[in-house]
Amino acid sequence: MNHRLRLSVWMLGLLLPVAAWAQEPAAPDPAAERMDALEQQLAAQNRRIEELEQEKAAAHERDRARTEEDARIATELAATKAALDDVALVAAREPEPDRLSIYGFFDTTFYKAWYRSDRSVLITQNPPYSTFMMNNVNIYLKSQMTPTISALVEMGLSFAPLGYEKNLPIDAYVDGELNPDLVDASAYDRVDTTVPGGIASQTVRYGSVSIVRAHLDWVPRDWLGFRVGRWLTPYGIWNEEHAPTVLMGVYYPNLMNWDLVPASQMGAQIFGAIFPADMLQLKYAVTLSNGRGPMDTVMDFDENKAVGLRLQAIATFDKWKLTVGGYGYYGKYTDGYRTAEAYLNADLSRDMSNGSPIGGRVVFDEKYKEGIVAADLKLDIAGVQLFGEYVYRRVDYLRHPLMFSDYEFVQNGDFTGRLVPSHLSRSVYGIAAWTLPFQILDPVKVTPYAGFDWVTPIDSYEWFEQKTIRFGLNVQPSPFVVAKLEGIIDLFDERLGGRMNGLAAQVAVSF
Repeated sequence: MNHRLRLSVWMLGLLLPVAAWAQEPAAPDPAAERMDALEQQLAAQNRRIEELEQEKAAAHERDRARTEEDARIATELAATKAALDDVALVAAREPEPDRLSIYGFFDTTFYKAWYRSDRSVLITQNPPYSTFMMNNVNIYLKSQMTPTISALVEMGLSFAPLGYEKNLPIDAYVDGELNPDLVDASAYDRVDTTVPGGIASQTVRYGSVSIVRAHLDWVPRDWLGFRVGRWLTPYGIWNEEHAPTVLMGVYYPNLMNWDLVPASQMGAQIFGAIFPADMLQLKYAVTLSNGRGPMDTVMDFDENKAVGLRLQAIATFDKWKLTVGGYGYYGKYTDGYRTAEAYLNADLSRDMSNGSPIGGRVVFDEKYKEGIVAADLKLDIAGVQLFGEYVYRRVDYLRHPLMFSDYEFVQNGDFTGRLVPSHLSRSVYGIAAWTLPFQILDPVKVTPYAGFDWVTPIDSYEWFEQKTIRFGLNVQPSPFVVAKLEGIIDLFDERLGGRMNGLAAQVAVSF
């Protein structure tokens, strides 16, 4: 082996250990690892800083938009306030709206009666000749002072007492011949309200004004209302809604004509309505008043106060509506007069034994207790209407008045002055009506109707009974005008003339 080969082998021997040592893994360096971890944390923090910078920029953008929106709203608010100030200024310059409403109704009626006998006593109660008359002229004044407080006044205007017959002489016939010894010597007396006018004025006939109702209402809730004053008794179908344009017939039912229930009362009332379901309404009224009396609107002759309760249910569905109600009433009627008294000694000097020579007391000449139960029903099915009412009244006298002489005469009794007995009063009526589904002249509504009415005002008088059959036709060209034509058959006891037929026509107007 030459010198150059030996040198290469020797160098290779030296390098092999070094190469083997170079291929072995290096030991871990802790400093390098910490450096790598710090670099990673720094990168994460830089990314978070970038995210926060982006959120900050977005927040600044939102603040800028919010500031612009606030400025826009402030500008609109200022403009709205300025417009409201202008409206208030204009409203202040204009007069306050009129809170008073005026409305009413009236009717013009024609009536003709036929009697079975030319000498029927009914001639004294009904016009024997065809007659035009005006039964109702009523004016309403209503003020809605606040959303919950209102006042209502209804006045009835009348030509009465024009034509009122204060006395009807009685001529007695014996065996068909007028007996002068039994002729009533009192003269026929009739009120004439004709008076001369002033200078250069026409002659006039004065009439009268009746206060039908005048009351204040406060209704803080639907279910709670308060009423004070003179109000219409909340009973039946027609008493509170009594305009002739609402009434089905020409005349009111007999139970109203005979005043079996007080038409109005003076006192206080609590009323309201609740709605337990969409189709159901329940109404109530509790009444407290002076009750009946000779002057119950200005004075009560006893401490007793009349009480009453009204309950009513109204169910409404698609094609029909049912209303059922009732009213109960209990009170005392007292009539009398006040008298002043002077207390004197035998020598006509003043008697001071009781402290005063003068005094006063109330003398009662009529007293009775009365209880009343009234029920009503109204059903409307697709234009077919059914009306019905019933009244039961019981009168128990505590002090009986004298019976009227004409009652004694009809009873064929004596004239010695019998007393009016305690008694029952009953009345019931029913009316069926049908608004025709077709219209002959649009928008005129045509409604034929028929009904029966029975009343016994005093059951102690067996002859004192009235049965009435009515049938007629209503023609309604508008809700404010109704024309009526009605045939009437009245059946009385023969002692009162028996049967009476009548024909009535009426034009009723609401305005």
